[in-house]
Amino acid sequence: MLVPVTDFNELMKRIQIMEHRYLTSFKYVTQLKSNLTTAHKIRPDQVPKDLVTMNSFVQLHRTDPTALDFCIQLVYPEYANVRETKISIFSELGVAVFLRRIGDVVSYNTWKTNNQLTITGIPFQPEVNAYR
Repeated sequence: MLVPVTDFNELMKRIQIMEHRYLTSFKYVTQLKSNLTTAHKIRPDQVPKDLVTMNSFVQLHRTDPTALDFCIQLVYPEYANVRETKISIFSELGVAVFLRRIGDVVSYNTWKTNNQLTITGIPFQPEVNAYR
């Protein structure tokens, strides 16, 4: 797994603040921290075009019978807004898609069901737009 060093630094800082502020651990934040600490850190100009990073727009295809296609933006928690499809990195869906690549199938749970999604595209990725 690859992670831009800028995303790594910002997310680890936010995770540390959260761990200091709350006595309980949050399942998805713990998973995110594990993913970050095992990932290979790269410079922003080295980020592949097909990698989901912070603030990326991600096209998803739901693989159940609904065959629903939709797009989200992966954001920091304070910018999350479901109506605007801005999904927090600290959510289960956020952790599921972060650092994944186009073509990957990811799973996440809602109160109703387990969902499987395929990442079909990344119409906007900050690193590609800034460094290429």
